[in-house]
Amino acid sequence: MKNLKVSTKLLVSFIIVIAVTLTLGIVSVITMNRLNNTYTEAIDTHAKPLGDAVAIMENLQAMRAAARGVILFSGTADSDEKIQEEEKAIDEYAKKFEEALAAYDKTIIRDDVRQLFDDAKSLYDDTFKPTLEDVIRLANSGTSQKELIDNYLPVLKSSSDAISADLGEVVNIKRDMLNQAELNGVAQNRAILIEIIAVLAAAVLISVFLAVYLTGLITKPLAILTTFMEKAGNTGDIKLRPEDVQTISA
Repeated sequence: MKNLKVSTKLLVSFIIVIAVTLTLGIVSVITMNRLNNTYTEAIDTHAKPLGDAVAIMENLQAMRAAARGVILFSGTADSDEKIQEEEKAIDEYAKKFEEALAAYDKTIIRDDVRQLFDDAKSLYDDTFKPTLEDVIRLANSGTSQKELIDNYLPVLKSSSDAISADLGEVVNIKRDMLNQAELNGVAQNRAILIEIIAVLAAAVLISVFLAVYLTGLITKPLAILTTFMEKAGNTGDIKLRPEDVQTISA
């Protein structure tokens, strides 16, 4: 840049500063998007499904408790009203259970989780749900508590226990996956932080270099002129050296 005029040098320097600023801004935006995508993926892939799995287990236990209520109220005074209340509660729990089941089904990405989930779902569809429907139907028809307790309650208990066991393993696996995702997120955040620091350091170094360079562009000609004026005042010599003329006129 020796042969360029000062105005041109200043313009080029400011363009460089603008380019560095834009680069820093672009890197910052990209970095923020990466962080956002990391956390969004962790939430969508692990945190939300974990909540769905917990909701499945909670509503399963609620249905089991309500079914026990249906059995206890069967054949008692005012049994119809009480059984209807329990039946209504079971319908609500079943709806929440099946909604959470469908939501979780869409998030499964591992074969072992798929196997456990399908086993739990089959137990619900093939054993627990039909047995629960039979209990409600028989209780409404006046079947005795003893018959329901002897023939149906053990089936509800064993099937719900098996479903809970499978879903418990699913929850444990999902929790481990979430913990691993958090560790990966921490490592990625550290790497991104290093990138940001590196870019900031580069920007600072370039800015310092340009500041020193621009200061030299302005102060060097002024220093030459100051020296010339002092020399001219002291000696009457008003001649400038060729290199000084080139520096001042640059």
